Amino acid sequence: MEKVVIVRHLPHKWGLSLDDDDGLRKGTLLDELTYAFAMRLTENCKLWANVVSYPKMSIGRFMQTQLTKRICLWSGPRNVSTALMYAFAQRSDTRVIDEPLYGYYLDVVSQMGGASHPGSAEVMAAMRTDSEQVIREVILGPCEKPVLFMKQMAHHLVDIDFGFMRETVNVLLIRDPREMLPSLEKVIGKPTLADTGLKRQAELLQYLKDLGQSPPVLDSRELLRDAEGVLRQLCERLGLPFERAMLSWPRGPHPDDGVWAKHWYGNVHQSTGFVPYRPKTEPFPPALRDILEECAPYYDFLSFFCQSHCVRSGGLVH
Repeated sequence: MEKVVIVRHLPHKWGLSLDDDDGLRKGTLLDELTYAFAMRLTENCKLWANVVSYPKMSIGRFMQTQLTKRICLWSGPRNVSTALMYAFAQRSDTRVIDEPLYGYYLDVVSQMGGASHPGSAEVMAAMRTDSEQVIREVILGPCEKPVLFMKQMAHHLVDIDFGFMRETVNVLLIRDPREMLPSLEKVIGKPTLADTGLKRQAELLQYLKDLGQSPPVLDSRELLRDAEGVLRQLCERLGLPFERAMLSWPRGPHPDDGVWAKHWYGNVHQSTGFVPYRPKTEPFPPALRDILEECAPYYDFLSFFCQSHCVRSGGLVH
């Protein structure tokens, strides 16, 4: 449950400043003012900590930051999540961020002896590897657009408190492991259950349901079968107007791609929109049958929820 709190006499030490756009006398210190404004807070008041840590900014920019709709797309690998990020990047009201927790995840799995990801050293050098800093300064940090869309990988949530998701709008994107696993193997070798993100997605879905949220669940197959229909329904669930610009994007790399794009995004860089779904015709690799059996119960759980609470081609089901 959210509350609106009227705040007066903000401490100047918080680093908030005034500028000409605020319509107030330039240079006036906040601790000398009685300046009232509405601030959105959750019951656990975590936003206060975020305020303290924000870079110095004007009241106007701070207020705009708090009004931003923060969308986290919790996907697994090889799920057309990058194409969905490109779609949201075409919106006039949206900023996108590509996998902000990837650097942290790679740092953790490198210490645990997990799967080797291509270009991992370059990724860790280019990104923050402190998960709390990423959550505070990126996921919940300043944003000057009304919508912030973050493509996230569910398996990046290693030893991370899910509590910040009370302040984000959460969406899940799933894919049948019979189609996902062979594609993932080509990039990282034989994957484990943890690498697929399916178990973490199931845990995350249950956590969000326990919070009282009903996150949209998208199946990548449905998205490719009817991109416009699914995107229209998704926008409705998110409280956003649909924009036709979401259906296409320029061919080639995107300015918001992560530095790992050259290793993972070859196919999507050749596209200019959602490629219609085509079932795989190659036989499933026998070497992956054991991991497929591990994935099956988690995918079945997510898929069952998807059938009754998801965004689907042909109609919106609540």
